[in-house]
Amino acid sequence: MNPDRLTETWNYATRSGISRIYLWGAEWWLSERNKGNSSMLNAVKELVAHPTRS
Repeated sequence: MNPDRLTETWNYATRSGISRIYLWGAEWWLSERNKGNSSMLNAVKELVAHPTRS
């Protein structure tokens, strides 16, 4: 998984009309951030803040 793939999957899910999207992996996102790689955590924050933006 990477930020681009997450965004593609998120966009597909939102276009499908489902009412709820479950995310998992927060432990990994935080672990990666602690190692200096915040890309996934930042992508998730952006998607949650702007859920319908493609």
